[in-house]
Amino acid sequence: MTSESLWYFTKPGHPAHPGVIQRAVVQIADGVGIHEEGWSFASDAAQPAFKTFLAQIRALDQQMKEAMAAGGNPPRAPATIAVGGNWRPQGTETEAVISLSKYYYGLEFGSRIEDAYALADSSLRATLPFDRYSNFANDVLLKAGRLKDFTVKDIDWEKDPPQGPPGLYAAVDFSAEAEKGHLCGYLAWKRADDGFFTLVREETNIMDSSMSSDNVAKAKAQFRCAP
Repeated sequence: MTSESLWYFTKPGHPAHPGVIQRAVVQIADGVGIHEEGWSFASDAAQPAFKTFLAQIRALDQQMKEAMAAGGNPPRAPATIAVGGNWRPQGTETEAVISLSKYYYGLEFGSRIEDAYALADSSLRATLPFDRYSNFANDVLLKAGRLKDFTVKDIDWEKDPPQGPPGLYAAVDFSAEAEKGHLCGYLAWKRADDGFFTLVREETNIMDSSMSSDNVAKAKAQFRCAP
């Protein structure tokens, strides 16, 4: 087994400083694996920021795995996904938030609640402590059951929206199928100065599997979910 490492060091001013993360791209018998490990030397108050930094690197590696599975080229956003808003995404930003949204929802439904919460923005953590977030996530798991499918429907990019703090945001509308029902909602991401995205809002609506298709459609319209 051979490996090649990339090292990420925080700079003064970064909320997780001082800290370092190692990304090891490992050649194994049946392909390539990626492993992350981090060390924080910051105060206790900076530990949530370091967990977010490490979670962002892990999400980035998930995108890398998807690219390798596609033959080395990052998968392009499906043409079925409507992209709008007052900002035109640059490069692969749209693909990044699609991958990140799938990764985040997989963490939640994989009972990796702490890892999912690590992707939350500091503003969200300030209003939604981990115990409340954990209760919310576990309630969704209990009501919905095992996740079967997750589909991004559309993405709204907004730069400096009038109803919130300045910044670049991506609202990702989704629908999903689970063991006990249908889900729809959105994930709102904010791009940080370092180019990574953090979660600022989540809305998940659950429709029981016993509901008829007509009632599911009515419920989605009531929740203002993407069709």
